[in-house]
Amino acid sequence: MNPIETYVQAVTAQIHFFLDRGRIGDELRAHLQDSAEDLMQEEGLTPEQAQAEAAARMGDPQAVGQELNRIHHPLLGWLWLITMSCAAIAGIVLVYLLLTVGWNEIQYLLPMTPEQAEKIAVVNEKVELAGHTVTLDALWKSDEGKLILTYHIRNKLSYSRSGWSVDFFSIQNGDDSLPVYPYFEATSLFGSKGMLTFTAPASDVIELSLIDGQRVTLDLKQLELKK
Repeated sequence: MNPIETYVQAVTAQIHFFLDRGRIGDELRAHLQDSAEDLMQEEGLTPEQAQAEAAARMGDPQAVGQELNRIHHPLLGWLWLITMSCAAIAGIVLVYLLLTVGWNEIQYLLPMTPEQAEKIAVVNEKVELAGHTVTLDALWKSDEGKLILTYHIRNKLSYSRSGWSVDFFSIQNGDDSLPVYPYFEATSLFGSKGMLTFTAPASDVIELSLIDGQRVTLDLKQLELKK
């Protein structure tokens, strides 16, 4: 091992923060090599002599290392490392949230299309409910003969999220309530969308009862039938 490497290792052994050792060692090595080259040119020393003289002029390696360790205190190093790690984690979480929110918004904007069902009528009926605008979009008929009502909910306040359940809707058939099966396709910062599946009533009239007491009547004969 040449004198420069011996000196660099003796200095960096005093550096407590491991990430600083390599950088300080590289800078010190480069400085000593430049000094050795100057000594060879100016004083005609051999490479071995020049390296030993350059190291000797730097001073006691232990004292130099301790001073560098004081300047690059390990507490500051660990604080920097923890800060950078937290920033990296926060960045990953932020990207994940942005991607999740963006995907939810895309899902919300896409039209609702139930599988294995045929659209039989366009509804486009809007109802104000609990600070939200509920739009009843279309009526579908499944291959099993069930009716499916698709809807989307737009929040008036963009920071509010829709927390909807079957309790917000019920389908009336005279004095009786028909079973309703909710399905939620997407929920975003701006609203949600979903569909209600129920057995077709005996008449052509579908009556929805909302949680606030409102009732919406859909007459299939008066709806815009899908051709």
